[in-house]
Amino acid sequence: KQILFPFANSNNWQRIIDNNSSSGNNNNGVNYLPPMEDVNSPDLYIPIMGLVTYILIWNTQQGLQGSFNPENLYYKLSSILAFVGLDLFILKLGLYLLVNTNSPTTSITELVCYVGYKFVPLTLALFFPVQPLWISMLGKIYLFIAFGVFLLRSVKFNLFNNSNDEMGSVNKSTVKKCNYFLFVYGFVWQSVLMCLKGKKY
Repeated sequence: KQILFPFANSNNWQRIIDNNSSSGNNNNGVNYLPPMEDVNSPDLYIPIMGLVTYILIWNTQQGLQGSFNPENLYYKLSSILAFVGLDLFILKLGLYLLVNTNSPTTSITELVCYVGYKFVPLTLALFFPVQPLWISMLGKIYLFIAFGVFLLRSVKFNLFNNSNDEMGSVNKSTVKKCNYFLFVYGFVWQSVLMCLKGKKY
């Protein structure tokens, strides 16, 4: 629901700090509630299962078209992992250059989750019919926009320790640059990536 219908979420996108825990689970010693108790908490289960589902459905469709090749499984997996690695590198590098290195930012594991969530709309996009073309295009455009909004809000509101005070202490020009970067990354770059991944190789 968060990924596919981010417009319906009018609540806070920030993660909830677990005040009852004495040990921290990230680089700044803050402990957050687990995904079962906080919908905004990154969870690797969805990206991993989304990746597996996407590859299996893509290859099933290839088989139904009479063009299945066992090597496609390896080829598709390797190409996707390469794209994910590039995607993660760009996101991490952009945040590192834009955000003060002294400010706590999201960890690599959390960024992997955000990057991997794209397999949810990618998998659903495989089910759109080729004809009529306008229905397929409208559906895919919506999925890409929805994921862009989800990614922008999820990363933006969790950059600085999920604290409004921390956000307020950050230079406004830095926040503005981060907003521009996340907009381009979330909408333009993600749309390009998902179009490339959705191609029939």
